[in-house]
Amino acid sequence: MRTFLILFFITLILSAGHAFASEENNYSPQLDITTKLGNNRVIATIELMAPLMQLTDRMLFTDLRIVASDQEEFEGNAGIGYRKVYEIMGEDA
Repeated sequence: MRTFLILFFITLILSAGHAFASEENNYSPQLDITTKLGNNRVIATIELMAPLMQLTDRMLFTDLRIVASDQEEFEGNAGIGYRKVYEIMGEDA
C-alpha cells in the first residue's frame, strides 16, 4: 500500500509538469473517483491516467488504480502504457 501511494504521488508530480510534452497536448491527467453502494458492501475506486510524454500522434502514460471496500478488501494496480494514432485513408484511427 505504501509503495503504491508513493508511486501515485510521483506520477501526479510528473504529470503536472508535462516535462516531456510538446506544445500540442491532446491529453491531460484524468482522475476518476467512483463508489458503488450495495446491499452487502460499499466499494470505492480511484483511477488515475496521466501522460508522461506526448506528441501529436503518440503518448506514453501511466495508469494507477486503487479499489477498496468497507470489508477490509484492497486491490491496487499500476501500469505504464504507450498509444500511437495511425492514419488510415486520411483519417485518424
